[in-house]
Amino acid sequence: MSNAGAKDDHEKLRLSLVPRGIVEAIATIREYGTKKYGNPDNWKIVEPQRFWEAALRHMEAARDDFQAVDPESGHPHIWHVACNLAFIIALARNKKPEPDDLSNRSVNIMPCKKGGSIAVGKIPESNDDFFSSDRGIVTKKELNIE
Repeated sequence: MSNAGAKDDHEKLRLSLVPRGIVEAIATIREYGTKKYGNPDNWKIVEPQRFWEAALRHMEAARDDFQAVDPESGHPHIWHVACNLAFIIALARNKKPEPDDLSNRSVNIMPCKKGGSIAVGKIPESNDDFFSSDRGIVTKKELNIE
């Protein structure tokens, strides 16, 4: 018997099982956050506990009304919950240190003269200094300012 056209998918994730609305919800909140904070990657330097606290605040706001809208963003609180949980999952999968492990790292957020802000701190794995702004995350070495 020929296996022509056969495909072994039995151990692969069936992404079609994920409700389509959750992807749109997370993307919408990511767009809002990118406009608000300027840097689409700044979430990667935030302690997971802060996302957990934000998710809990949004869950509480939506406790009695799942359609409740966040007054600041204009989007449903449950969309913010989904986005915060997505960040936590991504950080956990990337084996980012837990908040207790980050106690030796200091991150300073400073306003920029032309608007926005910049985060300055240490990359735990390499101990390199980093700068995070609307242009992304870069190290001192990349900026040639040793």
